Amino acid sequence: MAKGKKMSFAEATVSCFKNYGNFNGRARRSEYWKFVIVQSLVWILILGTGVVAAFGTNDLKDVEYLDYLLAGGLGTGGVLIVYNLVTVLPMLAVTCRRLHDTDHSGAFIFLVCIPVIGEIILLIWLLSDGTPGKNRYGEDPKERIGVGEKICVHCKGRIDSHFRICPYCGEDPDVLKKPPVIKICQGCGSKIEIGETTCPHCGYQEKIPAQEKCPHCGKYHPKGSETCPHCGKLLREKRMKICPKCGSRYDAALGACPECVRPSEDELNPKKKICSACGGSYSSHWKVCPHCGAQQS
Repeated sequence: MAKGKKMSFAEATVSCFKNYGNFNGRARRSEYWKFVIVQSLVWILILGTGVVAAFGTNDLKDVEYLDYLLAGGLGTGGVLIVYNLVTVLPMLAVTCRRLHDTDHSGAFIFLVCIPVIGEIILLIWLLSDGTPGKNRYGEDPKERIGVGEKICVHCKGRIDSHFRICPYCGEDPDVLKKPPVIKICQGCGSKIEIGETTCPHCGYQEKIPAQEKCPHCGKYHPKGSETCPHCGKLLREKRMKICPKCGSRYDAALGACPECVRPSEDELNPKKKICSACGGSYSSHWKVCPHCGAQQS
């Protein structure tokens, strides 16, 4: 059964018999009281079976009936004695562990010898919830965090609150590391971290383009980029020119006005004409038929 969850009747019974003579550790309320209920029901079942068997026969003679009743009573009593001998040790053990869960010594089980007052005190302790977190008898079966404890965010181990390094995994117990960003090696196809330039599996060295620093966010980007891929801001102002033909503004780095060098409508959608020699169709600005090579007028 997973820790922190309530035990069922079957799990509580199996746990108590598995820890038959274990007087160490802690037992939560569900384990103790469900085991008590199961044992009580079994005891009542044995006793009820004996009573029904003894008093269910009325057609026997008086002498035979008394003998039958005596034999039935002795048989039922013998079964109860054997059953109590089998379950007395697990019951004592789980009672001690239940007292440990409330941070009391198992020796307090002898309070039952004090009439009324001792029995009431013992019953209150057995009904009380266990101390949260670790106590002198062991870990909390409910996995609650006690005073002066914390849980490591990496390995989920329970450690003292003043620890700066987890003794189980060696990491900072309060800061969760982000998983590394993975890329694919171009040499062997293995997964490697983004920051690595040499593949640890095949030794392939990645060619890194020239980098320059962004004046806005301070991060590096490929040299020659117009906008920063990290912050999206413009890296350098464009030097604009005015076309003397059409008057439109364009980037000086283009070398020519994109409006003026744009192809005409006839070039984009040329007209068709039919060759008089072969009857093939071709663009009207061609002077030689591309199909038969005939000169066109």
